Amino acid sequence: MVQFWKIIDTLEYLENIQDEIAEISEELIETYYSDSELLINFLQGLCKGLIADGRIEQEEIECLYNYLVDYSGYLSREPMCQIFYETFKDVDLDNISSNQKAKIKALITDFSGCDNQGSVDGLSIGSSFFDTVEGLDLSGKIIQLTGRFKYGTRSKCKALAESQGAIVLDDWRMDIDYLIVGNSNSRDWIYQSYGRKIERAKEYQVKQNHKVKIITEEQWIVEV
Repeated sequence: MVQFWKIIDTLEYLENIQDEIAEISEELIETYYSDSELLINFLQGLCKGLIADGRIEQEEIECLYNYLVDYSGYLSREPMCQIFYETFKDVDLDNISSNQKAKIKALITDFSGCDNQGSVDGLSIGSSFFDTVEGLDLSGKIIQLTGRFKYGTRSKCKALAESQGAIVLDDWRMDIDYLIVGNSNSRDWIYQSYGRKIERAKEYQVKQNHKVKIITEEQWIVEV
């Protein structure tokens, strides 16, 4: 039988470790505070933790809100993060409606790249960050494909798009109409090249009022 004093020592040790981790995290944030990429990484990790049990509680919403407020000087200027500030703009933390709570939960889920069942399949980042295009027509449109596609290889997808009249580019161009993102991607979208392309396209949309639309493979293929 484990002696009581050993349990106490173990608990104290764990508390000290937690304190050390917190101090290191604060030092990292202070050191790289101007690096908004690091802050976005922290935000994605926070969202993954908040949605891990498939629920979102009042205290968790307040935790997210406080993080956004603490680093608003950088994150509020990031196109991928502006939707958080827009969502919280009309939220009264002392009186959150069920609809607002559901919207916040959906946003956290979409940004984290997770789903309520913890599945690794599906979109790498959720629908909150994609555009909806009614009656998608690629004829004469300039597009770029990014990520891994459930439909098949990149060459197969390119052939399909070209058969629909699209001009498929390998690199970004200012007259691009659509960025199509494959569904078979890692949930850690923020660390992957297709995640960078989504961020770039979103930045052009927000900061330069660019015409590019970011759509999913699912939306494209359903139109075939």
